[in-house]
Amino acid sequence: MKRWLVVLLLSTCLLLSACQMASTSSVPEPVPVTELQHGTITTSVDGQISGETSPENGAWLLLTVHNEGDSGLLLTVGRDTEHGVAVAPGETGCLSHSLGTLSHSYEFQIYPANPGQTLQAAYTLTQSTISPDA
Repeated sequence: MKRWLVVLLLSTCLLLSACQMASTSSVPEPVPVTELQHGTITTSVDGQISGETSPENGAWLLLTVHNEGDSGLLLTVGRDTEHGVAVAPGETGCLSHSLGTLSHSYEFQIYPANPGQTLQAAYTLTQSTISPDA
């Protein structure tokens, strides 16, 4: 059930992003999206989500995380906590990342907002040819 909730939330994020794009066509182009990973994390340190991508699936990644715990958490690309996304308990957060032309690997972290607290989260990671921020 939790996995379907995450997939539904991810689809909603992508749909809202696609709806914000201005288009001269009356029929929007479908956004090709490939799911790379999904799962749950329970830890008191940090959860790492990493792997390799396929260039055919696009250069954009979107990490969608539902915070199932009692305390906040922080989503980061690599270990860049300055540009992380905070997610309150019971909320869903999204973090996008461009792979660039040379890199086809990824590394995201999910940290408890307060060190030592346990985080519980469900996540989905997708790859797309179109920026989720567009």
